[in-house]
Parts: sequence; structure tokens; C-alpha cells
Amino acid sequence: MNNPTMLVNESHPLPLDWQPDDLVDLWKVQPRHYLLYPRRTRLSECATDAANALFEQAEREGFDDFMILSAFRSSDYQAGLFADSSDGYVARPGCSEHQTGLAMDIAQVGRGMSLDDAHAAWLAEKCWEYGFIVRYPEGREDVTGYPPEPWHLRYVGHAVAMEMREHGWVLEEWHEAHGQLEACRMAEIDRYYRETRLGREIASTELVTTRKMLYDKVTDTLEDHYAPLMDYTRYREIELLAEELTRAGVEGAIAEVGVELGYTSEILNRAFPDRKLYLYDSFDGFDEEAMREESEKYALPPDFSDRWKAIRPGPKFGVQMVQSRLPHRENAIIRQGFFPETACQHDSDVVFAFVMLDVDLHRTTVQGIRFFWPRLANGGYLMIHDYNTDYLKGVHDAVAEAEKELGRFMRVPIPDLGGSLVIQKPW
Repeated sequence: MNNPTMLVNESHPLPLDWQPDDLVDLWKVQPRHYLLYPRRTRLSECATDAANALFEQAEREGFDDFMILSAFRSSDYQAGLFADSSDGYVARPGCSEHQTGLAMDIAQVGRGMSLDDAHAAWLAEKCWEYGFIVRYPEGREDVTGYPPEPWHLRYVGHAVAMEMREHGWVLEEWHEAHGQLEACRMAEIDRYYRETRLGREIASTELVTTRKMLYDKVTDTLEDHYAPLMDYTRYREIELLAEELTRAGVEGAIAEVGVELGYTSEILNRAFPDRKLYLYDSFDGFDEEAMREESEKYALPPDFSDRWKAIRPGPKFGVQMVQSRLPHRENAIIRQGFFPETACQHDSDVVFAFVMLDVDLHRTTVQGIRFFWPRLANGGYLMIHDYNTDYLKGVHDAVAEAEKELGRFMRVPIPDLGGSLVIQKPW
């Protein structure tokens, strides 16, 4: 099946003999809400359905004279166009989006289309709702390599089109962000299996096929739905605790400190769809002083911080990636910077019902418990990641240190990949 997010340009050519296996002859589509140029015109199946819906909406809004001039082109056909061109803006064979079957050139009957055309403005405003993007927008020539083409629509799917619209991305930038994220996912999975006790046990048994399954999912798709497989126990525990808080009527916001790639943020946002979600992260690594202190006391590898940064997207894409994951992002408040300064500055008066603390270091874990415990609602939960992790012993010690100040906690360890600890505040 055709991949709607595939990137095709001079740097990412298709094999000359490649063509999609789901092409639909648009002359056979009935009912059809657009006109066709008198030649054989084909689109990929997913783009065909979306195009018909797009132009049906156009008819309802008074734009009833759209025509599809061109859609799928074979590399041979593209070679002829390239040979006849003189302006340098016709793509080489193998480098044209039209070969994907996901792109189409649109015109207004008898008039073509220009940047200041009302039809072009309507397409630019509405096409994302049906999974299309204007592939070569004005002002982005430095990235796309092409001058503005308001008539050239490309199908990428609704979710991707919406994300690109929100961030102002062109397809190259979407791939830059998500390509880096994809590498992060593979590295994150590998880290779990190399550096956690349970992961090493799994990897040393016949269940090693589970690891291969996760890698296969990483490489086969850009969708996020498989992410809970990475730590099913922890994510399911969060869902169960969310249900328990709702049944018990415990009010309050949700927080996560140490957002990283946003996997847990997404689970929290889904589990608590109507509550404010406070997300704290620098998106740029650890506080250097806290890192030095941890390394001296707990003999962390000297390159621990560098390895952490190497598999994270960094501040440029970190916030954007997390936001793109959240199904109820209107309830999310992202505090970018070092905790606890960001929390003390903005959120001292907030009452929390559930807090996920995943900061890896002794000092920051103690600070997190100190900040949230007095602000945690009675009956609320504090979950601390890496409590029973072999290579982050400072987290375990941090809980013991906090108990000396705040009193004995009722500790409930859970057997997830990070050896998390759940603490409930007494009623």
C-alpha cells in the first residue's frame, strides 16, 4: 500500500520503475465532484477518496469549477516533460511527487490558478481537513527547492496535514522532525533492553522476539500507537490509577516532570482528558551541577549526559513533538526549563491529583517530592520512575531522604521496565 508520508524530491528519488499498486482511474469515480482534463488520470486510492470529499465540500461553498489537470505520472512520462522544460523547475524522472500517485495539479476551469486567486486561497485554507497540503507554498522555496505552486496538492493524511498546518511545516521539515524522533524511538527501546534488569532478562530468553517485534514496529510505521508496548505495565498502571482517582472523586491537576519524548505525556493526557496537564522539562539535558554531583556520588558513566542528549530531539523539536502527541493538547501546559525553578515560579498554588516524576537524578527527585507532596491532594498518587533501576541508584536513595523530612511513605513498587514506585497520599 502507498505510504502517504513518503518524501520525494531531488534528494529522495524513487526508483524509475516504481509505481503505486493502488491507482484508481478517476474517470470511473462516480459521483465525481470535479472535472478532469481529457487524458487518463489516476490517483492512489486514499488520495482519490479524500479528493472527492474535498471537492464535494468546495461545491457546497460555491467553488464548483475545480479541474484536476494532472495526477499520477510514470517516470517515462516525467522524462518527456523534463526534456521539454527550460525553466529548471520541472522535476527529474524519479524526483516528481506525481510518481507517488498522491499529488495532483488543480486549476479553475478556463483560468488556471495563481497565488491571489480565491480558489487557491480556499484550497490553502481547507485542504488540510481532507488530508492534503499545498506542497510548495509561498516563501518556502529555500526548503522545498521549488517556487510557489498553489495548484499542487499532495495527500499526506489528515493527522499529518493537521500537524504540519499547526507548526507551519513543509513536508521536508515534517520528515526532519519525525525522522529524528524515529531514531530516538529505536535508541529508547534499545536503552530499556540493555540497561534495565527486566530488559536484560527478557533479552536473554526466548522472549527476545519481543524486542524484534518492537524494532519492526519502529521501522515499519510513523504512528505512535505502538508506544505503550515499550512499557505496558507502567502505562496500564497509570490508566488504572486514573480510574481509581475518578471513582474516589479526587480533584486536582496532573503533572509529569521529565517529559523526554512524550510517550507518558500522551498516556496521561488520554487517561485524564478533562484535567490540566503540567509538563516540566528542559528538553536540553540535565542541570550540569546536578549531573556532576550525581556522577561523583553514584559513579554514573562519564558520558551519561551526552548519551542522553544523543537520543533526544533537543529543544528545537522537543516541545513540538510532545505537543503533536497529545490528543487533548488544549489542556496541556508545558514549562520548558529546569525543574523545580519553573514550577516554583508558576505553579505553587496548584493542587495535583497525580504526579509522574521521572528525572533520573537524586537531587532532582528529592526536589520533586518536596515540591509536590504538600500540593498533592489527599488520596492522590505520586509515581516515581527508576526507583528500582540498577543504574540510577540515586532515585531510590532520594525517596529515603525525603521520608526523613516528610514522614514514612506507603511504598508500592511495580514491575515495569524502570522499576517504578507508587506512593498514595493518605486521606
